[in-house]
Amino acid sequence: NKDSEPAIAGYRQALAINPNDAASFNNRGLAYRKKGNLDLAIQDYNQAIRLHPNYAAAFNNRGGVLILIKATLTLRYKTTTKPSG
Repeated sequence: NKDSEPAIAGYRQALAINPNDAASFNNRGLAYRKKGNLDLAIQDYNQAIRLHPNYAAAFNNRGGVLILIKATLTLRYKTTTKPSG
């Protein structure tokens, strides 16, 4: 999603100034998720949690991405396997 690019660039700049800003990592993770870059989103949520271990929003957002990944993998498995019989 091209709409996410300006946000990602903005958070990248913010993190260059303050690399310990958990909120910027969390928010960039949201932008990565919107863009479909789930691995990068999880990395940013993980960093937000490392910086702020009680950051509930980052835990919640990471959980949402993990659920999305699980659902995607489950759907792929179900559509690529055929029941035996």
